[in-house]
Amino acid sequence: MKKQIFLGVLLLFLFGGLRSSEIRYDKDTTELNFTGGTVTDEQLQSIAQTCPNLETLYIDTAMGFTHLGVQYVLDKCTKLTDLFLRYCTIEFEKLNGNKFKKLKNLDFSYSTITDQGLENIIQNGSNLSYLGLDGTEIIGENVTWGNFNNLKDLGLNSSKITNKALKNISAACNKLESLDISYNLNITREGVQHVLKKCVNLIQLNLSGCKKIDFEKLDWSKFNELENLYLEETNITEPDLQYILLSCPQLNVLYLTDCKNLRKEWQRIFDNKEDIQKLREQFFSRFFSDLARVLFTLILGFFLDLLVIFLGWYVCSKCWFWVHNLFEKKLR
Repeated sequence: MKKQIFLGVLLLFLFGGLRSSEIRYDKDTTELNFTGGTVTDEQLQSIAQTCPNLETLYIDTAMGFTHLGVQYVLDKCTKLTDLFLRYCTIEFEKLNGNKFKKLKNLDFSYSTITDQGLENIIQNGSNLSYLGLDGTEIIGENVTWGNFNNLKDLGLNSSKITNKALKNISAACNKLESLDISYNLNITREGVQHVLKKCVNLIQLNLSGCKKIDFEKLDWSKFNELENLYLEETNITEPDLQYILLSCPQLNVLYLTDCKNLRKEWQRIFDNKEDIQKLREQFFSRFFSDLARVLFTLILGFFLDLLVIFLGWYVCSKCWFWVHNLFEKKLR
């Protein structure tokens, strides 16, 4: 979903967006895309009155409309399930939150939405499956995350999310399958541990760029189903990586680019299960090699101790024999 949106925005940025007047729609229209274009409240009102079967609406990076135009669509297009408002600068606090209940996919990434606006939208419940909040000012501490009990995909890349908010999200959104909290400077081990403890259904987790995370004490033991893990530009160490590889047997994708604490050849993208298994085997071979070295050292030390004891006994017995003979000679 995120990749499709990004590709659409990129293409429209490169080749230009359509003006709303160039887009045709009627009562049978189910999808409209105004990404990168210009659309007014009046035009959105016309769409709302003309397209009762509209299911998907993209207004990403579009200009010329306010919250009123969006509200027209929400009021009239009762079959709408997917709404994309990336990079939009509208007053989300003034939208009628009741009209968002039927939406399944909602993207506010890089928009002007705040905690107050998000709380307004979901205060009466939500059926969202996907919520995009990348690049927003969302802190999350005062949001009722319990209203997102059906949420499966949550994007918080480069947001202002905190450890406290992650604790609330993890407790409330236990159906999450994909979580992106990458490039958040507020996140530490404490916040991530809440995720690892509660969000056990995660298939994809993105922690890239989270420089403050100490991986050493994180418990990955419940993440048996995790398939995609992104750890680029983090401070993960080799022992931390070894523990993750042992705890997450289903990994298919592992991003380790620019992880400076890892050896150079490991600082790359592992994009299939075979490559990741080879990485595991390197750890296993190294483990057994280290174990053999330790055992050899212990055994060698044991025999050296025996040798020292034997030599000590031998020297003492010789000394005693020499003293004994000397004493007997003097007696004679």
